[in-house]
Amino acid sequence: MNLVVFLPGEDCTRLVRGDRRYAHLVSVLRVRRGDVVRVGVLGGRMGEGRVEEVGRDEVRLSCRFDRDPPPPLPLVLLVAAVRPIVGRRLLRDLAALGVERVVVFPARLSERSYLESTLWKGGEWERCLVEGAEQGVTTRVPEVVRVRSLEEGVGVCGEGVRYVCDEAVGEGGRVARAGRYVVAVGPERGWTEEERRVLAEEGFVRLSLGPRMLRAEVACHVAVGRVAEGAGWWG
Repeated sequence: MNLVVFLPGEDCTRLVRGDRRYAHLVSVLRVRRGDVVRVGVLGGRMGEGRVEEVGRDEVRLSCRFDRDPPPPLPLVLLVAAVRPIVGRRLLRDLAALGVERVVVFPARLSERSYLESTLWKGGEWERCLVEGAEQGVTTRVPEVVRVRSLEEGVGVCGEGVRYVCDEAVGEGGRVARAGRYVVAVGPERGWTEEERRVLAEEGFVRLSLGPRMLRAEVACHVAVGRVAEGAGWWG
């Protein structure tokens, strides 16, 4: 936890025993009175929190929120639904990386039940995004949209230069400089020819992530890195 994230309207002056943020400050960071930690409000500003008191049942803070979070990457990922355990990791990582939006769809070769898993119930997916924001030191999290088909997913992605990551391409390919991107990442079993046809008709250009078959979350990480390099976001 590199950033203590508070929810909008939450009391930012105290963290109580039983709160995982309290446990992290006390047991991991071992904060003492006078220490300063990074703080932020989800969807809002960031700043610093000074530790005023460390007690058995609570940590008291005085917080100053005086700066904006880094802007999101102008990138939408259209991602095939994955197993819940993978989805948790992936949402955390994409929030830490700062992508703008994640659109999750059921690919022909992925399990449709993944979209009805426990990940999407009881707010678990939202907690994963917050944990990713804590890791990436940001208060912005991606907008996450679940759809019922690839075609519907393409329709909600919006404008941008469009790429589909496809092992069938082989090696090579360059990412053009643009203001916004939409990148489709398929299931680990790959795209069907019908899905390739749909994406091609919607203006998606094939992009290689190398000659090997990658796990879904690894493919997403590599895709973000390829676009970031081509766009010049990270120097």
